[in-house]
Amino acid sequence: MKRELETLDGRHDEAEVRQSVFMYIEAYYNRLRIHSALDYMAPDVFNSGQVA
Repeated sequence: MKRELETLDGRHDEAEVRQSVFMYIEAYYNRLRIHSALDYMAPDVFNSGQVA
């Protein structure tokens, strides 16, 4: 995550870092990342019924 978020470079305040981490988790990690419990599909793909 450090490589993907520029706000973790030590030059941003706590509120900016918290917002960036939240958005990373909600926008990428929870929606786009594949999950073994979903037969190795991303949740958005699994919920839409499409096959990846």
